[in-house]
Amino acid sequence: REPAPLERWPRRLSSGLGPMLSAPYDAVFLAMVIGQRGDLTPEVQQSFRASGTTHLLVVSGLNVSCIAIGVLWVWRTLLRLVRSWLPRPWCPGWRPTPIAAVLSIPLVLLYCSLVGWEVPATRAALMVGSYLLALMLQRTREPLHALVLAAALILVLEPAASRDIAFQLSFVAVASIFVVS
Repeated sequence: REPAPLERWPRRLSSGLGPMLSAPYDAVFLAMVIGQRGDLTPEVQQSFRASGTTHLLVVSGLNVSCIAIGVLWVWRTLLRLVRSWLPRPWCPGWRPTPIAAVLSIPLVLLYCSLVGWEVPATRAALMVGSYLLALMLQRTREPLHALVLAAALILVLEPAASRDIAFQLSFVAVASIFVVS
């Protein structure tokens, strides 16, 4: 069977990276950016384990939030630029941020589809989605509300996740960061 376009993208990225990065840096880059850990040598994996940085090889909230913030910033900048070119009567009450938030959601979903919907990426996509929804509706953004919403949606989709230690630790860690900050 012919691979779907989303399945071909990581292969294209992998093959295009060869001339730019030498081994093992290309494999580390692919693991960090798209979660493709198949090319990592056992030595590299052991180095990450020994240093306690294995979590860097998992697509997580950092990746998803960087994509979301970058895309939101680009859309908002473009929309502000377009609004500045248009005569005021053509765009009364037109607010670039809510529109940029709506336009950012599909690209965040596309990235998560490309990297696979593992629990950290799913949790991050749900939290980012709730943040973008708050921007879209011009509501205040409450991080703990977003965290609870993400946990509830993940548990609705996969109730067994509540017994997964990675799920528990990641939510406790994020909640702790919110409470302390």
